[in-house]
Amino acid sequence: MTTSTESGTSLWPIEIKASAEPRSIAERDAIMANPGFGKYFTDHMVRAKWTTEDGWHGEELVPYGPLMLDPATNVMHYGQAIFEGLKAYRHADGSIKTFRPIKNSERFARSARRLAMAELPDELFLGSIEALVRQDQAWVPSDQEKSLYLRPFMISTEVGLGVRPSNAYEYLLIASPAGAYFPQGVKPVSVWLSDEYVRAAPGGTGEAKCAGNYAASLVAQAEAAHAFKPERGFFAGQVASVQIAVAVDGYDIQGPGLTVAEARQVFLQGVALPDLLRETFP
Repeated sequence: MTTSTESGTSLWPIEIKASAEPRSIAERDAIMANPGFGKYFTDHMVRAKWTTEDGWHGEELVPYGPLMLDPATNVMHYGQAIFEGLKAYRHADGSIKTFRPIKNSERFARSARRLAMAELPDELFLGSIEALVRQDQAWVPSDQEKSLYLRPFMISTEVGLGVRPSNAYEYLLIASPAGAYFPQGVKPVSVWLSDEYVRAAPGGTGEAKCAGNYAASLVAQAEAAHAFKPERGFFAGQVASVQIAVAVDGYDIQGPGLTVAEARQVFLQGVALPDLLRETFP
C-alpha cells in the first residue's frame, strides 16, 4: 500500500493510501467486458469514522477489502444502516460525470436523521465520490450502455447490546462497474403488484433509504419470481410505487387515504424524478 498525504479531493481532506497491487489491465478489461451488476469491485474504497467525542475523522482512500466487526456491533442487532446508489458515466470526450450527486447526499442526510444516525456533511459525501472516481477512473467504462455504480453507505459500529442510537458510525464508499440496465434490450416486462405487504406507512421509515426497508420487500420479490416464469422477466414492485405515480399526477391516493402532501413524507423520494418534473414534487 502506497500512502500519500495528498488529498484526493478539494472538497474534504481524504488521505490517499493507494493499493500496491491493483488488478492488472488484462484482468480489469476481462471484467469490464461483461461486468453484470454488483459482482466486481474496483481497487479502492473510501472510509471515514464518526464518534460522539471526535465527530468525523480518519477519512481515507484505501485498498478495497473486508471489514472486521465485533459480533456485538450495533448494526447487526438494531439495523442502523443506510445507503445510496448513483453512477459515474464516461462521455464521448473522455470526461467522467455523475448526475446531481448533491441530491443523493441530501437524501443520505435525511435517511440518517430518520434512523437517528450521524449526518454526513455534503462536502465529505461529494469529496469521497470525487476521490474514488479519480483514483479508479480506469474502471469507468467507455461503452455508453455501461457505467460505474457508486454505493455510499453508513453503519453503526458501537459495540454493545443497548437499544439506543449508536455512539459510533462508519461511512464507506465502494464502486462497481455495471453493465447495460437492460442487457437484453428495452422490451415490455410483466409487473407483479402485491397488496399484501406494506413497505411504507405513515410514521414509518419508508422515506429513508435504509437496509431494513429492502429486507422487508424481499418476500414480495420472491413471490413475484415464483409467479412468473424465469424466461419472461418481471419487475417486482409494490403498491407504494403505483401510489406515488398517481400522486405525481396530482390526484389523491386511493386505498390508504393519503393525500399528495402526506405521501411526500411516506415514500422514498427519488433523485431523478423531481428533476424530470422540474421539482414540482419535491
